[in-house]
Amino acid sequence: MTLRTMSSLAILDKAGPRHAMATCQIQSRNPANKGKTCNSNLGDFTHFASCKLSGYHCKPHAVLEDLVQACIKDAFKHQRAKASAQVVLTEDKRKTVYQNLHTSLPSSITTSGADTLAIEITEDDDTLGKFTQPDLLLITNGTLPSEEFPITTKKNPRKLNANSISNRARQFGNFIDHCAKNGLKYEYFDVHFSHKDDKALENNERIKRTG
Repeated sequence: MTLRTMSSLAILDKAGPRHAMATCQIQSRNPANKGKTCNSNLGDFTHFASCKLSGYHCKPHAVLEDLVQACIKDAFKHQRAKASAQVVLTEDKRKTVYQNLHTSLPSSITTSGADTLAIEITEDDDTLGKFTQPDLLLITNGTLPSEEFPITTKKNPRKLNANSISNRARQFGNFIDHCAKNGLKYEYFDVHFSHKDDKALENNERIKRTG
C-alpha cells in the first residue's frame, strides 16, 4: 500500500543526484516561525510532498488518512453491519472533513488535568505538547453513542469550541469511562509518511509516541 501510494511521487523529477546538494528555500507561513527557511536537501524533489513549512504535506497526509480509514472500514464491514464496530477520524486539524469526531480524542495527555482544564479558549487549538493526538480510532464490541461523541457531517458540522484543549481533556476522560462501563475495545492509528526511508518513518513515530 505504501509503495502504491508514494512511488508515483518519484516521477516528479528524475534528476536525482544532480540536485543532492540543493536545499529547500521555502519559508514558513506560520507567523510564529516568520522567516524560518526549511533548508532540507531536495534530492529528487519528492521532499516537497512532506515539507511542513510549506504546508504541502497536509494534502498527502489527508489522502493517506482517508485511505487507511477506508481499508479499516472494509476489513470490519461485517462487524459494522451489526453495529459491533466503528471507525472514525479523530483528527484535530481537519475541522470540516466528514466522519471526524467533533472533539478529537487523544491517546494520552501529557499535562496534568488541573493545568489542562485551566486553559479555556474559543477556537480550535493547535498547541503541541498537551496531547498525543492520533489520526484514527477503531471501536470494536460496540459503537460510541452519537449524542455523547458527535461526528462531523454535512448537517452536523464541528462547533467552534468543540475541539478546545479543555474539551479534549474532558472528552478523553468520558471516552475511557464509557469504554470501561460498556466493554468496548479501542485502537488508535496514526498516519506518518516520508520522502526518505523507513528510518525516517521510525523517527517520526518515535517522536509522536514520546510526545
